[in-house]
Amino acid sequence: MSSTLLVVERVVLESLEKRELLLEELKSQTGFRTSLLSGVLHLLINRGIVKKTNELYGINWERKSDWLNVVQNKDGVKAELRELFSVMVNQERSRDNILKVQKVWLEPSEKQELERKWKEIESYLANLKEKRKRKPIAEKTIGKQVLLFGVSPYESLVDGILKSA
Repeated sequence: MSSTLLVVERVVLESLEKRELLLEELKSQTGFRTSLLSGVLHLLINRGIVKKTNELYGINWERKSDWLNVVQNKDGVKAELRELFSVMVNQERSRDNILKVQKVWLEPSEKQELERKWKEIESYLANLKEKRKRKPIAEKTIGKQVLLFGVSPYESLVDGILKSA
């Protein structure tokens, strides 16, 4: 068994987080073609992560201890971030795809202020998720917005680039 998940497998699992779904509902949630979705479901069922009961697909919570380390695998999460970030970089800038990079010198107090603002954003996003739990809306997994943000010393990034070259 592979120790990581593909991005398409993660999308399916995110779709099944809340409840079991029929194939057509999963197709609507993910936006995947039937052939791709069937293949991904087959892989996830074989790995014991998803189960099919009658016509419903759901997460196999009874075998959680068998697959949780695969879902949480740090290398898999890193691979997903690399793939998502790479696609964002390579896509044309559009109304729906905005990627900005700023290289700026920050004084220690300015860095603390930036970190405080990021915590505010994280809190805002966590509150949105809680709100959706209390008052669900008809959201689709494929309709989610992907937000990426972070900070790193320029020197560290350049060193990483040079080491990988």
